[in-house]
Amino acid sequence: QSKMATEIEQLDNICWEIELLAELCGTNISLDKIGYAAGSLLASSWYVANRSTNPAGAKLCGTSLEEEVEIREWVEFYCTRLRPSLPWQRISKDCLHNALEMLNSHLIMRIFLTGNSLSLADILLYYGLHTYLIEMSHGDKTKYIYVSRWIDQIQHYHELKPFTWAWISLPKAI
Repeated sequence: QSKMATEIEQLDNICWEIELLAELCGTNISLDKIGYAAGSLLASSWYVANRSTNPAGAKLCGTSLEEEVEIREWVEFYCTRLRPSLPWQRISKDCLHNALEMLNSHLIMRIFLTGNSLSLADILLYYGLHTYLIEMSHGDKTKYIYVSRWIDQIQHYHELKPFTWAWISLPKAI
């Protein structure tokens, strides 16, 4: 497979994430202008969020340097641990459960991944995990109770409700 074909496939894989984020942020940006030919979801999503016309969207990249660094780390976590190379692929169950264990441990004492409000990392991880969590058994969701609590918080966040295409059934004791 040629390098160009691989880049086009990577581009298609991030298009839905960038389009969703642009709509959420109220950013009217042509995907051609973003310049993410190398397939960098972090750079592209950061660009879109920083041009948000929505007050909530303007805070997605953090309010301090510390938050920005942490958000970037979680977006990289998503890109390297949870995001398949191609849109039609799925990550292995082992990769998913390892990532969920790390995420669950991180969320023990937190409501959001970073800071005290919704961030770019929360949005990307939520939508990236959505399909997997819908299909996950009740027992597995209970095993990752802090992830379940976090998912419940995100799926009820009023700005994200129009972008949530299916509710995730979660354990009641969250």
